[in-house]
Amino acid sequence: MKGRFLLLGIIALSTHSDGTINLWNLKDNKCFISFSGHKSAVTALAFNKSGDLLASGSKDTELILWDITGETGICKLRGHKDAITDCKFLERSGRIITSSKDKYVKIWDITTQHCVQSLVGHHAEVWSLDINPEETRLITGSVDNKLRVWDLSNDSSLILAEDSTLSDAGVLDGETIEDKEARLYGYLSRHQSADRVVEIRFDSGGKLLGCLAANKTLEIYNCRSSDQIERKLARRAKRRSAKGKGEKARDPSIEFTSLQIIKGKHKIKHFSFSVDGSQIAVLTIQNELVVYGLVNQIYEKTTSIDHAGHRSEIRAVVLSNDDTLLASASKESIKIWNVITQTCIRTIPSGFGLSIMFVPGNRQVIIGTKEGEIEMYDVATGDQIISEGQSYHKKEVWALAIQPDLLGFVSGSSDKTVKLWTFNLIQDKGVKSVRLSQSWILQMEQEVLALKISTNMRFLAAALIDNTIKIFFLDSLTFFLSLYGHSLPVMSLDISTDSTLLVSASADKTVKLWGLDFGDLHKSLLAHSESVMTVRFIPHTHYFITVSKDKSIKYWDGDKFQRIMTLEGHKSEIWSLVISSTGTFFITGANDRSLRLWKLTQEQLFLQEEKENEMDALFESSLEADSRQRGLPTAVKGLEGVYQEKESDVAAKTTLETIKEGERILAAIDLCRVEVVTWRAYHKALEEHERRLNEEERLESSGATLMVKEDPVLPPKPDPNPQLMGVSPSNYLLRTIRRVSFNHLQQALMVLPFSSVLILLEFLQKWSRQGKALELCSRIMNFLLRIHFNQLSSNPTQIRRVLLSLQKTNRKQLRRYKDIVGFNQAALSFIKRDIELNDASKVWL
Repeated sequence: MKGRFLLLGIIALSTHSDGTINLWNLKDNKCFISFSGHKSAVTALAFNKSGDLLASGSKDTELILWDITGETGICKLRGHKDAITDCKFLERSGRIITSSKDKYVKIWDITTQHCVQSLVGHHAEVWSLDINPEETRLITGSVDNKLRVWDLSNDSSLILAEDSTLSDAGVLDGETIEDKEARLYGYLSRHQSADRVVEIRFDSGGKLLGCLAANKTLEIYNCRSSDQIERKLARRAKRRSAKGKGEKARDPSIEFTSLQIIKGKHKIKHFSFSVDGSQIAVLTIQNELVVYGLVNQIYEKTTSIDHAGHRSEIRAVVLSNDDTLLASASKESIKIWNVITQTCIRTIPSGFGLSIMFVPGNRQVIIGTKEGEIEMYDVATGDQIISEGQSYHKKEVWALAIQPDLLGFVSGSSDKTVKLWTFNLIQDKGVKSVRLSQSWILQMEQEVLALKISTNMRFLAAALIDNTIKIFFLDSLTFFLSLYGHSLPVMSLDISTDSTLLVSASADKTVKLWGLDFGDLHKSLLAHSESVMTVRFIPHTHYFITVSKDKSIKYWDGDKFQRIMTLEGHKSEIWSLVISSTGTFFITGANDRSLRLWKLTQEQLFLQEEKENEMDALFESSLEADSRQRGLPTAVKGLEGVYQEKESDVAAKTTLETIKEGERILAAIDLCRVEVVTWRAYHKALEEHERRLNEEERLESSGATLMVKEDPVLPPKPDPNPQLMGVSPSNYLLRTIRRVSFNHLQQALMVLPFSSVLILLEFLQKWSRQGKALELCSRIMNFLLRIHFNQLSSNPTQIRRVLLSLQKTNRKQLRRYKDIVGFNQAALSFIKRDIELNDASKVWL
């Protein structure tokens, strides 16, 4: 999950990088609504006061309005040319205000679903906005050191700031200031920071205003009440009249004054006021939540919640020999984790770790740093163990590989050297400790990126920056093989436990399998869509796992050259991978600062199903690209015959799931149509049979003689269709449609051809007449009429009867439900008054 997270009572709302929005019930920790309408990550969220409407803005430049009660999208609004950064509801006038990186702030009308005003006063990206609780002031922040204050009250007595212009207020030629929803009121200076605005928020009471900059500062402003403003203006007018000066234009400094500057230890990402404004919660970039409390009218740090995770990307991970400890290296520290409890037991400050390994015995850990140092630390105490008189590397140490006999290890660096280090046990004052000593140096032609020693201690493999892999005999350090084939540098390599296969992963997105007998290339696999960063064999097998910058993990069969499965979980580039000695689990570290543990299960895996799932995912990813390429559903003919994108559209996204649901509805319509036609033919034949019998009886009773008397044969009754599962065609179709979620219903109905739409309208007529699923029928009818209006209007005689019947029956049923709701509302009001009267009488008693 990557995106924004919003908490509203017992409902938590989360957004994802693929544009989906999930609503969670915190009582049972289950997702009860999922909205899918955006094409990319959601960057802005806002609820209205009643909580039944949700507005979401995304990097795809679109604003979508969602109905929480109806679990469906209302509309999709287009107009911004870059990512939307923030959005807020303007309740009193039924509007939504959005800000964007395209320098504009737009005001949208919810009822008419179009933009009513664009505020063009900013000269760079607008990063945040907020509206005070009284909905009289709008504050917007950009990259400059001024906050723009806009008047939403339409107070004609206000005088605009002296340095403002009509263009800054968003007034076009032929318009006046009074015609606008928002007017530029003035500027509010930010004195302590020249960085861009990250977030602007009022507290719930409208007494405080917070402005977060893209650094460590949070500026708090005091918002004066109306009485305080009047007294301030009166004092100012008195001073100016005493000096013989006229009235000065009113500016935001009258209403907003700087109260305090909060400077954090680390860069601040978000902040939030408590309900009464007495506390401020601050979230830092270092996974730390800090709470500031009001002490003597000053906010001071009171509580801090620190997460145990890394503060920067995880570049290397390694498991201990018994798989109970995990060491991970990042930019600023090494962390030791208990694999069983999955908790951090030690944090050791260190250099920028690029490679890491445990010393045999698991009491020390060694890292290779970006500065070229090889640092060894004691796991128990966290102290660094220094080996005197040793010269390490001059540049980055990209690789550390331990010998299978556990007597030493090799290190590879950008200084074009490979060094062998041995472990020496030294006893000093009765205390035994490990020291490092250098055994030999192997000079290479290019920078070394990866190293591996075969299990049989025969080969040393080194990956160089010139895209080649050099194989040496370990005992004599003589050259054996050079493996060519990669078009970009090899980022990682590994040798199988039986020392027969070598696998290499490269920045050219491929994985290659080599035989160590003759250096022959067995297979080249296009493994990922981005650079492959790490590859590891599962011990005692020819299965291997790869991780990549494309955020995916893939499991491969090295004998059959097949991809077994793909794992998704990380939200950023994956840098490192380590597999347990038993092969039952592995751990990955990524740029998203997280470590993920993956376990082997006993669940059966079928390659055909995995391939089908992969094809489905590929098809779904191409759906949106195809719709954008066609451009027909979202384009309208504008001025001068030029097609332009519609400002409002259906708030849904075509996915594989909506297509499958639409196909299920289409199949149900076809099945019901055939069944209805079959039974109509049967009833028609039965009526014809009865008519002939009656005709014969009439002729016999009148004494007429029949030329040829035929024995009437009763038409055969159709067999029940087992696909209907014992229900009528009408109920079967209704049950199929009810199984489709409201959020997917609109896109599913768009799959239907017009001929099936006409049949569905006839069923809607029948359901409305019977009073079944009135809300669902109304939704479907309104959507179909809006989508197929041109076809329906071009065939008035064919569909007029059905539409008139739907109009009549729907109005009748809606009127009946309206009376029921009104009666229940009146009854509840009566019960409420009765309870209040009883409570009042108890007080007096």
